[in-house]
Amino acid sequence: MVLLRERKLIKEQVFEENSSWVIAGFLRVVKNIGKLIFTNIEDLSGSIQALFFDREILELKKESILLIKGTLKKRKNVNSAVLYGEWELIVDEYEILSKALKVLPFEINPLVDKPLEPTRLKYRYLDLRRGLKDSLIKKSKILSIFRNNLLNHNFIEVNTPALSVSSQEGANTFDTIIEQDKSKYLFSLAQSPQLYKQLLMIGGLERYFQFANCFRLEDLRADRQYEFSQIDMEMAYASQEELFEIIESSLALVWKELKGEELIRPFPKISYYDALAKYGSDKPDLRYEYLIEDYTIYFPYLLNQNKHTKAFGLFIPNIEIFQVESKWIKSIVTTNQIYILKIENGEIIKSSLLTMDYPEYGIEELGTAVTKGSGTLLLVTCDDFTFKNALTSMGAMRMWFSKRPKAELAKEFKFAWIVDWPLFEYNEARRKWTIAHHLFTKPASNSTTFEMKTELSRGYDLVLNGIELASGSERNNDLEVQHYVFKMAGLSNLEIESSFGWFLEAFNYGVPPHMGIAIGIDRLIQLLLGVENIREVIAFPKNNHGICPLTGAPKIVE
Repeated sequence: MVLLRERKLIKEQVFEENSSWVIAGFLRVVKNIGKLIFTNIEDLSGSIQALFFDREILELKKESILLIKGTLKKRKNVNSAVLYGEWELIVDEYEILSKALKVLPFEINPLVDKPLEPTRLKYRYLDLRRGLKDSLIKKSKILSIFRNNLLNHNFIEVNTPALSVSSQEGANTFDTIIEQDKSKYLFSLAQSPQLYKQLLMIGGLERYFQFANCFRLEDLRADRQYEFSQIDMEMAYASQEELFEIIESSLALVWKELKGEELIRPFPKISYYDALAKYGSDKPDLRYEYLIEDYTIYFPYLLNQNKHTKAFGLFIPNIEIFQVESKWIKSIVTTNQIYILKIENGEIIKSSLLTMDYPEYGIEELGTAVTKGSGTLLLVTCDDFTFKNALTSMGAMRMWFSKRPKAELAKEFKFAWIVDWPLFEYNEARRKWTIAHHLFTKPASNSTTFEMKTELSRGYDLVLNGIELASGSERNNDLEVQHYVFKMAGLSNLEIESSFGWFLEAFNYGVPPHMGIAIGIDRLIQLLLGVENIREVIAFPKNNHGICPLTGAPKIVE
């Protein structure tokens, strides 16, 4: 009789000829060759070939679950392509723990083409067996590394409520209504633990972390879900350098464990302005070779017209942009009024295909300054209001024209801290100034006299390969400054009291200086494993319409 308590994972067994094993797992491959029946048995740690003599095994459907006792032997025909491919288990006795009753909707084999995503999501538990579980195992390892490192730095793990009130963090909230004593009450699912973790600092915990589930009703895309997880942290009496070092050391441990690579530290710091001015993005991808340059000096007439106007250029060597057949590129050029200059051997050749007549001032000096070679120079002018959109368009072309192969880019991991963010930034679509990070970020001046258009903040983002991996800031710990930020953001006294009165009350009893950060767990795993969609690293995700094909959620309200 085989005893379940004797069972071990395949990787935990003794790999010696004639050793006795007890394993349990899914019945995979079944081949009938003469009197022998060759099968594969797979558990969490891998699979091994098992030989049966009992022909009743042929009556079982694939994915039935077996408990097996057998003797380990060396295989005559070694399969070097798979782990444990030199071994096979001669089955002495077995027990059927569970019979599969239906034919599989798709093959449980990662080497076979993936089924369509709707089918994969509907049968997610089967998709996990295909190898998807490996990403969840790595995710668990990463969380363990972070937890241990944070505990070693005297952080305290605390869970904060998911049922809360709306905190006006930018996205719409998920709301749920309950009835009590014949009245209806509204809960909002927490978009983040932001206010609770600040209250923990006020409560004297000094160093907090948790792996928090957050909920935001926003547009879905390849790296976004309604429900997501983050490594959430807050520190009192800390410096920015100290917080950065803790994050970097945690990530270095992760990369060492999972990739066997040493990260180059410390990560570079780039100001928000320089990120846009050089890379064309507040989430710059440092893997790409081309840089945007400030050419305002060559056009003094611009400054004479408006001291806030600037000119930026991007030189693409050995590229003739007029020969590029891309509607997307042509759309960017037209929409953002980008000038195109063809350069040959350091000389600028004006073309009839320029988007508009280019001013003469400074053009000869510019050509010599840019290059002695040949290529295309893209130029754009902008002011304080159009700065971000104009530079972002240049940043998109910077990456589009890169000659670096995708396979080469996939092997590189380039981190950067983006610092010195504006407190407010101009939103062209909404034609108004909006808070750049969130309402609780401390102004750089920590004053109640700052100007919305010019004030920097003590916010920071961590970027990896052009993707925002983490975001944080130093928080307001002065009641007057916090109230002033609310007012500058357009909140009335009534709105402030209604939404945040309970939070601001704590400011009357002493607030230690504190700062924090949140790292997107799923996005980190996605980048680390190189998968295209964040759904590949979440156990039970929603599809791109926010629907769960497995459960049918959300249900229609009658």
